[in-house]
Amino acid sequence: MPLDVVNALTELSTLVNIEDNYNLTCTQVPVLEGRMERASQVPLPETPPCSASGLPIAMPERYDGNPDQCKGFMMQCGLYVEEHPEQFRHPGAEVRFTISLLTGQAREWATALWVENSPLLLSAREFHHALREVFDHPAVGRRPGFRLLDCQQGNRSVAEFSLEFRTIATNLHWPDDCLQVLFLRALKPEVQNELLHHGEAPSFDELVQQAVRLDNTFRD
Repeated sequence: MPLDVVNALTELSTLVNIEDNYNLTCTQVPVLEGRMERASQVPLPETPPCSASGLPIAMPERYDGNPDQCKGFMMQCGLYVEEHPEQFRHPGAEVRFTISLLTGQAREWATALWVENSPLLLSAREFHHALREVFDHPAVGRRPGFRLLDCQQGNRSVAEFSLEFRTIATNLHWPDDCLQVLFLRALKPEVQNELLHHGEAPSFDELVQQAVRLDNTFRD
């Protein structure tokens, strides 16, 4: 076969292949466009919600040495440190953080330790223990049991009074029926009499709830 004929057939075959590929591409383009359109309509997954540990913990309130607030202050400091461990890697960081929140008598006490370069400043555990030893005495000169015996509603609402009563009773671990008797005895006479008409409450918590509801009725 002459060379020019062979070349012509080769070029023709190439053109046919190009045309076939073009036709195939033209057929596939709408299919690919359809797939892309459907894919764009698929909703993206939502961002997963933050875990409970990611919730912000408020900065503790400043502490002035009030014995009744010492435990609450130490609790707030502990929660904040647990939530931000990366800020307290240095041994003395937690102590300095606590000192920065002190005012009044508590700050004067810490200042004395600072001036003396006390070893308590090197250990958060020892520093906090010393702070509790000095200030955590809400019942100065009296045991919680005696404070509970002397506790009276007075002119306060039952809701306000019950808060103080529960706070004192927390560390006593006294029997439920004993708490009921003391709580009932400490209420105003009109609340006492009305509660007695309702019969014995099944628990101390239920007695408090009944007293609060009755007192709110009297105040309306």
